Amino acid sequence: MARLTDRIRELVLENYLTSGDYNGTSLSQMPQQLGVSPAAVIPAVRQLLSSGSVTAVFGDVHPNGAIKALQDEPKRVLLRKFASSQKRRYAFIYPSAALLRRRIDRSQYQSRPFTLRLALGAPQLTHLAFDPAVLEIYRNDPRYLYRAPIVVGSVSIHDDYYRSRKVRRDDKILIKSFGLCFDAKTREPAVAAFLYDLARLPARHQRWWEMQLSHRQFHIHPAYWRWANGHFPNSISVLHAIPSLIQLLNRYSTAIGRPPLFRDEFDETPPEYGWLLRPTQREFSDFAQLLDKMLGENINVRFFQGEVATEELEKRRNGTVVAKRKWKPRLLEEWLSKHYTGRDVPWTEAIETFRKIRELRNTPAHASQPNVYDTRFIGQQRGIVAAAFRALSDLRDILATHPDTRGVKPPRWMELRHPVLPQ
Repeated sequence: MARLTDRIRELVLENYLTSGDYNGTSLSQMPQQLGVSPAAVIPAVRQLLSSGSVTAVFGDVHPNGAIKALQDEPKRVLLRKFASSQKRRYAFIYPSAALLRRRIDRSQYQSRPFTLRLALGAPQLTHLAFDPAVLEIYRNDPRYLYRAPIVVGSVSIHDDYYRSRKVRRDDKILIKSFGLCFDAKTREPAVAAFLYDLARLPARHQRWWEMQLSHRQFHIHPAYWRWANGHFPNSISVLHAIPSLIQLLNRYSTAIGRPPLFRDEFDETPPEYGWLLRPTQREFSDFAQLLDKMLGENINVRFFQGEVATEELEKRRNGTVVAKRKWKPRLLEEWLSKHYTGRDVPWTEAIETFRKIRELRNTPAHASQPNVYDTRFIGQQRGIVAAAFRALSDLRDILATHPDTRGVKPPRWMELRHPVLPQ
């Protein structure tokens, strides 16, 4: 029995370290790999579990038993599950952290701190928190395809640069996912990334992420955690909801026989469309400018079909009278006033929101302002995003009163119990 336990321990250790993904060893395949009977393997593995040399994953907590996604369950729980023949059918065996600490040659993982953590037995879905500035080098580099962590973000090298010999091999990276987490007390955001993705970065990029590592207490975004565990989302981010509402308003426009209310629908949002990576005046102003381009400036004049005047006369200081184009949200306000009568004016707040966003965009353009760092910009951004969502929701409710829009199917997220997450 002692010799067989040694063989099993070495097999499990070798498979874990050479699989490329730090996989477990399937219990059901172990007899064939060792050339022994299942009746001999079961008690030997049970002995190794009892001694703490190995651990097990049964695929009943996380759906993929072939990876150690989460923290080891207590030994008593592992032994109870292992005693069940039904549970054992899906078991994968892993070397314990104690065994790995004794056997790992740390010198083989120099400059790869996250790979070392996996090699030492850390769960692959261990999430670490980073200063949001860690993403700036990817967002601001046109060689990368960057998707902001609205809920789930990613980075990959563009195809043209992947094929280029002028780009360093260790810059041709892929980060499949990262998301957001929040300070337990202040709600200040940080970037969350899983060890699984970090460990696959080249050494140079692992060092960069390690320099931005935060050791404060952060809670991972619940939607990102659900996604990582293979669950369907039960809500979407308010930033995702805004372009979705733009698309819905355009479908309403078509249903009532008009051109789209918005010119662009933003199936792919720009890299800058996301929560602030760094709370500075410049980054906040750039976001406000982008939001204005998506909303007020994006209104399609053809939607009004000539029913409201697009220009007005303006008298200048020298007495000259010139024709001036009206602000597009004002055209929308006049059109709504003409077509929707009644005591209520439900579009007032929406138009005012468009005006506030316009003012946030214009202020930095007409005044010399220092590029200050101020965490209050985080709250201000949340405020204008929430207001923009309410504005589009109000317009949706108004157009939905037209009988011809009844056949338009709303986006799936509107059917969820709690459809929109504020952050």
